[in-house]
Order: sequence, then C-alpha cells, then structure tokens
Amino acid sequence: MIDYHRIGLRLHNPEFGLLSGREDPWIRNVFDICVYDDGCSSSIKIGTMQVSKLSMSDVNRRGISLLMAFDDYSAETFECYNVVFDEDGNMRKPFWHEYYGQEEYLANDFHFLERIEIDEQHKGHGIVAVATQIYLENFANGNDVAYFKAFPLQHELSCDNKSKPYKRAFKGSFKNNQTKLCKYYERLGFRRIDKTEHFFFVVDDFLSKRAMMGA
Repeated sequence: MIDYHRIGLRLHNPEFGLLSGREDPWIRNVFDICVYDDGCSSSIKIGTMQVSKLSMSDVNRRGISLLMAFDDYSAETFECYNVVFDEDGNMRKPFWHEYYGQEEYLANDFHFLERIEIDEQHKGHGIVAVATQIYLENFANGNDVAYFKAFPLQHELSCDNKSKPYKRAFKGSFKNNQTKLCKYYERLGFRRIDKTEHFFFVVDDFLSKRAMMGA
C-alpha cells in the first residue's frame, strides 16, 4: 500500500547557481514527483512538476523591464504578465496582497507554476499541494510570490489520448471541470483571485495555511 505522506521531488536539471551561459533571468526546473519507501532507499514516480522562477534581482541588475522579462521567456509567461500586471508593470488590484500594503510593484522573485501532473491512479490525495509545498520550502523565500492557472488537463490530452490515455471517463464541459478544479485548489489552501481560474499568493501565506491545515 502506498504511503502518500512520503512524497518527494527529484530534480532533473540542477541549474541553480549557474552564472555563465544564462540568457535570461528565468530558471526552469523540472521534477519527478515521487513516493518513497520507509527507508527512502527506493521510490516510484507518480507525477511531474515544472516551475519557472524569475529572479527580480537579476531583472534589476540587467536593467530590463518586467514586460520584457515575461515576453521574451515564453508565450505562457507573456499571457501571465497580461493577467497579473498592467502595461506599466504594476500588479493589477485583484492581485494585491496585504504583504505589499498599497504597493503594486513586484519586489520579490516570481514563481510560475507551469505544470503539475499527477498520474491518474494517484489522484485524489492532495499531492499537488504537497509537491508545491515541498518546492516552495526548498526553492523560494517566504516573501516570494507564486502564480498558476487552473487547467483541467484531461481536456488538453483528449486530443491525443494515444500517448497518455485516462482510465476513467471525464464528464462535463471544460468550464464546469475548470470550476470544480478551482474549488478543489481552494480547499488545498491556494489563494484564488476572485472567481477566476487564476491563483496568486505570497509563499509564506500559503505555507502558513498549510501548517494550519496540519499538512
């Protein structure tokens, strides 16, 4: 029987600390999400996680704009920029947090949670929140911020079910499934922006909620 309390992340690409050869202020890290045995001598992979981190000190040192940093990296980060920030690089009001007071600018590192995928047979155990917690505790400072967009992956994969078929049927429209997913993420302790599919939070705020939940 699998003990889902023994979750760990196995890093594919240890790029942190690299000073040469970096062309942008982002670092992308890819992890296997694993369950370990009692002695941590062996593990089984149950999912994957991909996160890109924007270093604000690197942005400031290079003298580039926040828009340029998000635009040059990927189409997904550019879309994220337009959601979170206005044309002047200030956070839109729904994304303000009490940590910042009335300041609208981004002062700390930005963690873009690009993709967290749990293998079908291991879903339903809150692993997304556990994996996120492990990542943030090891790769972020408490005053950093994190963002992700809720997306029901079964709709993405339905066009290519030969490569990764799902074992159970998914019913309902994309919108209904996205709404259910957002509510599920809220229950796990993620901060949702109003009634949208966007989640944005200060790292310490999320970790404190997880501690209060006994996670």
